[in-house]
Amino acid sequence: MKEIALLGKKIGMTREFYKTGQLVPVTVLKMEKARVINVIDIEKKRL
Repeated sequence: MKEIALLGKKIGMTREFYKTGQLVPVTVLKMEKARVINVIDIEKKRL
C-alpha cells in the first residue's frame, strides 16, 4: 500500500459539534496545491 502525505501549516484550532451534543476539537490546516487523484470507496476496496 502506498503512503499518502500532505504538507500544511497549522493555522489554529476550532471545534465541531454533532447532533448528539458531542464536541470534537479540530485542527485547522492550510494546504496549497493539494489535488485528489483517486478515491477508493468500500465497494472498490473489496474487489
